Amino acid sequence: MSLPTSNTPLADLADDLRKTGFTWLLVKGILGVILGLILFLAPGIGGTAIAIVVVYSLAFWLILDGFATSSLAWRQKREGLKGWGWALTSGIVSIIAGLLAVIFPVSTGAFMGVLFLWFMVIGLIGRGIAALGDRSLGGWSIALGILDIIIGIWFAVALFTGPAGMIIAALWVAGIYGVVFGIASIVLAFKVRKA
Repeated sequence: MSLPTSNTPLADLADDLRKTGFTWLLVKGILGVILGLILFLAPGIGGTAIAIVVVYSLAFWLILDGFATSSLAWRQKREGLKGWGWALTSGIVSIIAGLLAVIFPVSTGAFMGVLFLWFMVIGLIGRGIAALGDRSLGGWSIALGILDIIIGIWFAVALFTGPAGMIIAALWVAGIYGVVFGIASIVLAFKVRKA
């Protein structure tokens, strides 16, 4: 399908879409390359910065949710409803968790990183077991299942022996992905511009 080339409203719209698409893809690509390089070349700084932003966002949400839940619990108590103590406890726990995340953002970020890697281990091993039972790809299903299980077990051993190294490795992978994604977005931006 070709875009209109005459001076019609549809041609003007196509030109605006082309310019907007180019700009956003170019910006996204440049930011992807920059973030990718930071994560790859300085994983400690880049990972810490990202973790702190995520932790503070999560902490803010936990604190707000805790106050909202505690307020609801006090209303339930005034109206004589049962279970208000559980709601109040839940609100207080949320507030404390949020405050601890604010006080210890780097530790919280590291914990979240390790937890994420453990979820990857569980996912890889679970997917490998499921692939062993799946016969749709024949021998490839078994090979991929065994490979997933081996990588999952290797990740688990690496997490037990050196969780910090695994976090840095994950940041390197994210950095490489950011650079590749960024370059692809920049190339696509210029293709959209020429369209």
